[in-house]
Amino acid sequence: MLTPVCGVQLPGDREIAEHLAGMLIYKTISNNDPTKIDPVPFEGFRAYLEKTYPLLHKTLERRLINQHALLYRWAGTGASGRNGILLMAHQDVVPVEPGTEQDWVHDAFAGDIDDEFVWGRGSLDIKNAIMGAMEGVEALIAAGFTPDRDVYLAFGHDEEVLGHAGAEAIAASLKAQGITVDLVLDEGGGFGDGAEMGAPGVLLASIGVFEKGYLDVKLEASHKGGHSSVPEDDTALSILAKAILAVQEHPFPYEVTAPLSAMYKAVGPYLEDEELKAAALGLPETEQAFTELIARTPKGRAMLRTTTAGTQAFGAPAPNIMPQKAQAVFNFRLSPVQTVEDVVAWCELVIADDRVSVSIVKGQNASIISRMEGESFEILSRTIHQMRPEAVIVPKMVLGGTDARHFGLVSPGVYRFTPFIGAMHLHDTVHGTNERMPIAGLQESVSFYVNLIYNLCSEQGRKEQ
Repeated sequence: MLTPVCGVQLPGDREIAEHLAGMLIYKTISNNDPTKIDPVPFEGFRAYLEKTYPLLHKTLERRLINQHALLYRWAGTGASGRNGILLMAHQDVVPVEPGTEQDWVHDAFAGDIDDEFVWGRGSLDIKNAIMGAMEGVEALIAAGFTPDRDVYLAFGHDEEVLGHAGAEAIAASLKAQGITVDLVLDEGGGFGDGAEMGAPGVLLASIGVFEKGYLDVKLEASHKGGHSSVPEDDTALSILAKAILAVQEHPFPYEVTAPLSAMYKAVGPYLEDEELKAAALGLPETEQAFTELIARTPKGRAMLRTTTAGTQAFGAPAPNIMPQKAQAVFNFRLSPVQTVEDVVAWCELVIADDRVSVSIVKGQNASIISRMEGESFEILSRTIHQMRPEAVIVPKMVLGGTDARHFGLVSPGVYRFTPFIGAMHLHDTVHGTNERMPIAGLQESVSFYVNLIYNLCSEQGRKEQ
């Protein structure tokens, strides 16, 4: 059981649970169109934070960016001579899918608590991290602690729609001020069962060190339309179908990136599959064998390359019309080896048909690959081990997307880890039904944030082993 450092006193699990529950009643739902975001829940959420964490709001500077994004600065003494650190999460949540409301044991936005759980949308994704960081800072201030470097808290409001007005704007603002930080910590990693990687019985602590890029590409075929009773040899739809097959049948090549290699070298000693263990521990000399073994599963292939997924197609508005235009959309998740421009050029090359245009709907390259050594990574790892000494630290590739990707602008150390070990078997409720956070262990998770700040922001903390 992790206990907080330097005399910090924390509320008990139940009181912390009540603080989290109070956050969940605010329907802080984002939208791709900023004009369609309801400002009232975000305003109420800010007021709740002010009421719940008064010392924090008295001590830290707070800025609003694009109406709803929150950036706090806890001014350090500067005695360390180091850049600051930044802890982040996002305020926004996804809505409950229409027609599933009756499947929830407790209303998704009631903030209900029973004997075991805090129920509600955002309890895992990711208002629990907002709570953890703010509880930790509040308790440190109450204990008289002052960091020797600046501490930032950044809470965007539109992560679920790519974070451009929130996290991206926060990062750009810091960049414009010439501010850099040595560590950024966001969601995207955490404690997990090693069985998922072939190491059952092993507790993994996965730290996300980079995330794949995202790209939607539209293919559009044009051809003379007309009545379907007199079809020509080709229609816009048949031209498009050939283009779809061409893209699908020419996947990107495999590549063992540095994060993938580091991930399997860390977990390698614990793998049950002896063949995979030998290949993982033998990298880079065993790269071909390792690639063949990992490529046996869809998740393994996703870790090895830029993925290709045809997701949408549109043709004529009626079955007896030959379309003049037909469209399809492919979704790519980009390895750091390919850029957005590389993928578009690849599509044009393999389609090789002037009747098909290729255009970008939206996209962004893979994030930076953060350092997997040095003071920030080592202190983050040590703090995790203070919580769970038996955990195996595993650098992780994040296949989805988080707000953290925007902060490569201001930091070489952008990491993704949340310390809520009690929730490690509930991840399937994120964006789903009955999202909930276990009450037991909340105090220990908050202690992680306390200790991380202390370890990074005091001379004694940096020295402790």
